[in-house]
Formats: sequence, structure tokens, C-alpha cells
Amino acid sequence: MVFYRDDNWHICPKMAEYRAYGKLKRTYTSDPKWWESFVNKWWHHEGLKFIEVSPTQAQLDRLAECNSAQIPEGFYSAVANYVESGITSEGLPDSFVQQIDLGNSNKLWEYEQLVTEQIQSEVDAYNKANGVSYDNAHNCKSYADDETYEHYQFCYDVWQWNKQMWQTTRKILQDVATGVIEPPDEEEFVGMLPVFEV
Repeated sequence: MVFYRDDNWHICPKMAEYRAYGKLKRTYTSDPKWWESFVNKWWHHEGLKFIEVSPTQAQLDRLAECNSAQIPEGFYSAVANYVESGITSEGLPDSFVQQIDLGNSNKLWEYEQLVTEQIQSEVDAYNKANGVSYDNAHNCKSYADDETYEHYQFCYDVWQWNKQMWQTTRKILQDVATGVIEPPDEEEFVGMLPVFEV
């Protein structure tokens, strides 16, 4: 969410959204032209668009706190996590207080994207194995009430699992927001989600 210039941290004005190998990605940027060049250069990157970044007052306050403390450029990850999400880590002054804030954070989007990808991978695998073409779990829901339908069991099971995945995700994010657990990395987060059982 931040970049360093002229001895100060600044909020990135844009977020680049694109697909890499078919997966949706987002990253903050202070240099949209670099991303245009990068995405155009590689065949496996496509669909680039830019989203305006609108920081909250809390994020601006945390940015000012980092600049007042004169945290140097080498501590990018620590500053980025603190400004965006209120997460403290090594490299920040001891006086900084962790207050998890995922409300306007790309981390929230990343967690949700991981859930979407996990669910879609099961739908895609079933499509491939059975010669069908469900777009997503919501499409399967259309058939989850008809027990005479050939693919009823999968449609029912994947829809129930879809609901469990999102319920679990909300609980994890609530636990992060209230300080019950530390924000998990991608692998930890996926490991906390329910497994699809056929």
C-alpha cells in the first residue's frame, strides 16, 4: 500500500488488478506504466486494470506515525503491513500498538480470493472428470434440490461445502480482527479451511 520517496512513506495511488496464469491478482503500485509494460510483455498476464486507492483515516494516521518515527526504506514489509492492516512486526518501534484492521485491506481480498480459488478448483476438477461445465458453486446450487438429477450429489455436496468455507472464513477473519489469532499466511489460512469430501 506504500512506497518510499524523498525520505518519506506515501500511499500508492493505484492498485493493479490482472490475471496471471488465469488467477486474479492485485498489487499496489505507484507506477502504473511499469505494470502496463509488464503485463503486455508476458503472455501469461492479461486483463490489466487499475483501481483507485482510497485510504481510510486510520491508514493515513498509521502512515503519519511511520513518517514521524522516520522508519527507513529497508523496512518496507513492516511499514506496508502496519499502514494497511495495523499489523506490527519486527522493524517497527516498540511504541507501535497492533490493532488489526482488515476493513480496507488487500489482505481481506487475498483471503477471499483464496477461498474462491479453492472452491472453483473442485468445480473445475468435477467438470473435467464428468464432461460437464458448471461455472461455479452457485451454478451447482441450481441443481442441488433435484435428487433425480444425474449430478445431484456433487451439486448438493459442493454447495454445502461452499457455505461451510465462507462460514469458516468469516470466523477466521473475526478471530484475526479481535486478536484471538495472528493473521495467517496463505498456507496456514488454507489449512484452516474445511476439506471437500466426496
